[in-house]
Amino acid sequence: MQVTGSRASAAPGISIGRFLSAGGDRPLRATFNSYRDQTIEGGLRHYLRPASRSKSYVNLLFGRRTVDAITATLEAGGTDGGFGEVRFYDKATVNTAAVVFGITYERGPVGIFVEAGFRWTAKLRQQDADLEGLGVPMINDTRARIFMPASAGLLWRF
Repeated sequence: MQVTGSRASAAPGISIGRFLSAGGDRPLRATFNSYRDQTIEGGLRHYLRPASRSKSYVNLLFGRRTVDAITATLEAGGTDGGFGEVRFYDKATVNTAAVVFGITYERGPVGIFVEAGFRWTAKLRQQDADLEGLGVPMINDTRARIFMPASAGLLWRF
């Protein structure tokens, strides 16, 4: 079983497209709020070389991920100014799956590990009402996500 949690926030004022208005063509920028996500997963681990202190493995994991609501403050600049806080996603609990490759170095019950792999997360609960009001719902991503996280850490066997 694996339990993870993180807190994420985007850099302020990242470019997410262009905004056309009577005032002209301006860059559309967003400053996303901080949000938390927590994942609990279980699965199978197969060690490829289990007899030594250094052990390589492959993990197959399945679980659930809870992601807080994600909002951003949008601004077009110029005479158009800011649009205030806009909702992108509501809080959601979604399925996850991963294939992770790693290596541990263990001494007694303590060890260190490095791992990386492919992770799939089902699509979040999209919230386009605010974006439709601004005429820009197309800037919201509607798909499931595949990403490749890398992790390092300590482990304790009991």
